[in-house]
Amino acid sequence: MAKKKVAILGGGMASLTAAWALTELPGAADRFDITVHEASGRLGGKCGSHRGVNGRVEEHGLHVLLGGYHNLFGVMRRVYAALDRPSDCPLRTFDEALIPNDLLVCHEEIGGELVPWTIGFPRLPGEPGADGLVPGPAAILKSIGAWLAEFSRVPATVAADGVHARDHARRIRIVVELATACARGMVVDGVIWRGFDAIDDIDLKEWMHKHGASREAVDSPIVRTFYDLCFAEPDLSRRNAGFSAATSLRCILRWLTTYRGSVCYWMKAGTGETMVAPLYEALLARGVRFKFFSQITDVRLNPPRTAVEAIELRARDNTGFEPLSVIGGIPAWRAQSCHFDDPIAPGPATDKTLRRGDDFDDVVLGITLPALSSACPSLLAALPRWRAMVDSMRSTATFGLQVWSDKPRGSAPPMANTGVAPLGGYSDMSHLLDVEQWPADDRPKHVFHVCNRIDDDVASSAPDMARDWLAGRGGMMVPGARSGRLGEKTSWDVLHAPSDKAGIDRVDAQFVTVNTTPADKYVLSLPGGLRHRMRADESGLSNLVPCGTWTRTGLNIGAVEAAVMSGLQAARAVSGERIHVVGERDWV
Repeated sequence: MAKKKVAILGGGMASLTAAWALTELPGAADRFDITVHEASGRLGGKCGSHRGVNGRVEEHGLHVLLGGYHNLFGVMRRVYAALDRPSDCPLRTFDEALIPNDLLVCHEEIGGELVPWTIGFPRLPGEPGADGLVPGPAAILKSIGAWLAEFSRVPATVAADGVHARDHARRIRIVVELATACARGMVVDGVIWRGFDAIDDIDLKEWMHKHGASREAVDSPIVRTFYDLCFAEPDLSRRNAGFSAATSLRCILRWLTTYRGSVCYWMKAGTGETMVAPLYEALLARGVRFKFFSQITDVRLNPPRTAVEAIELRARDNTGFEPLSVIGGIPAWRAQSCHFDDPIAPGPATDKTLRRGDDFDDVVLGITLPALSSACPSLLAALPRWRAMVDSMRSTATFGLQVWSDKPRGSAPPMANTGVAPLGGYSDMSHLLDVEQWPADDRPKHVFHVCNRIDDDVASSAPDMARDWLAGRGGMMVPGARSGRLGEKTSWDVLHAPSDKAGIDRVDAQFVTVNTTPADKYVLSLPGGLRHRMRADESGLSNLVPCGTWTRTGLNIGAVEAAVMSGLQAARAVSGERIHVVGERDWV
């Protein structure tokens, strides 16, 4: 029996997971012939990272892993096990590649100062991905009650943060209001028996306010943190604003009630090194082929419009191209030759056509949704549902800043939210200094990452925005630069930079990334958006399977866990095998 030829278009985490899941099936080596086509010289999509000067880890954005990412943890443990790295490898197993974190810190303004709001989470038994149970309504409500009790009787953070007892009491009231509103809304709106999708048409903040939470509570830092985590715009008067109550509440409760071990985990190296490179190496060992610099330009259907007949692409000869280099014993992605049109990209570009039967049987479409208009114009023109999906779903450009400095933090490293627009999402990333390649006499002592959404019309001014943010209250995130008081100026000397950089020009030595291309944009989870999402088996074509965080996974959000879920679902659709996906359905 001939192998089924599978063409996977796009090299993001969803596509790589689909390839991995197919290779895990019994007899996979004799059943599937898999080729991954990637337009750039680097895999991972929005989970991509590379090394810059002095081996700096430079990311597409801010990445941490949540302890409720059961599918991701399960897949990555198996990937590392298949690699069987030597004992002296810095990233030998997936669990050894992670650092647990039990604290979330978001900031709010009190009396003219930015004051941290520290929330400690208990370590729970088990390991992420080990059981992957999705609790029912009763278990969720019980967990909410237990978490509230835990939060209420841990006042140690009050003294640690210098928060007045009155403010601590206010914070407890806010959390109680939010939890009560969620519990009430789940009953009143039928979430208990209909599932979370019953409340997809309303924004999360508006839904919680509708069920009794005050405006103070829904505008609090703890809610803002969840919006910034998924690049959602909380101001409903703005363009592409809102966060589906269905998607956000499902994710929040899934995270807080199903996490195992710690609530969050840092990766000891770059995202591309911790997750993407191991997948690439493991897939290579299993015979999967990778066509780098293979840019899809069209997907053509047969005359009855029942199947993909041909795939048009521009390709560069990547014979001998090696995308990884080893830095400090860790396979890492090269910064050079990343984009298809880079002047130093290998070989001339030529047009090619892949044909059904000769080059592929099934197609996994793992190209991100904002890029489908340029990659699949014939497909969108032929199938109204695809056109409507692309036209109806929204995405946003993103903006990230990484700052290295010469003074260490004086307290435990936090992650969560700065409280200073526009760069809200935040995490201390000083652990990455251990894998970077700084000279011994020129090593920074601290690094943090911040990010958020950005409008296309102001994206070109992102470097100036980074300067303004650090010159303002964002500078309080840099140890020793300022305390956060109004009117205080940022001390630029603490920023790590070459000696020829002085004053605010030291910001130019940091790393700014502005992700504005269609392939780089983040797909939003707006109210009412679920009706437009497509499941893996709903393409309308016999040999095409959609794959990516823009599909209807059951999580329905732009997170790496959703990408892994989509990849597993795509592999199931291609193979017809029973592949378990944790959390793809609620309790109904």
